[in-house]
Amino acid sequence: LALSLALGACTEQKPEAERPRPVKTMVVAPSPSTVELSQTGEIQPRVETDVGFLVEGRMTARLVEIGQTVKPGDVIATLDDTRLANDLRAAEADLASASTSADLARINLDRQRQLFERDIVARARFEEAESNARVAESRRVAAAATLANARRRVEYARLTATTAGVVGVVTIAEPAGW
Repeated sequence: LALSLALGACTEQKPEAERPRPVKTMVVAPSPSTVELSQTGEIQPRVETDVGFLVEGRMTARLVEIGQTVKPGDVIATLDDTRLANDLRAAEADLASASTSADLARINLDRQRQLFERDIVARARFEEAESNARVAESRRVAAAATLANARRRVEYARLTATTAGVVGVVTIAEPAGW
């Protein structure tokens, strides 16, 4: 017996299949003496996600209804993006202007450097050209950042679902002061 236990411990044993468990069932049916019972209550979602536009504007379309299922990336509503598109075009123009100014300032700096190295212009003129080049480059960087923000704001005119779910409530609020 000791030998069989020792050998039994060395072999791999398969787990037993789970046996079905007995359950009791009952058929529920209305009987003539059943009293009708009615209750009121509120069904609330386990998880709620509020979504809203990040920019203000006039809503041009609401593309979902209460009870509709949405998945991440689905467009829920859109705003009139005319003003945002105009801001984007202005930012593109500002960047083009700032880039041209930065290029001209760099060309002038190179010219002033060559003249300064040959003692044709004073140090003050060369240093002024250096300063102008730095300022123009800073303006170009700022214009590029403004353009990136304008592009992002145009994207904000489309409200998209961030998670999958079912639309439960649609609330349209006016900004303060309207």
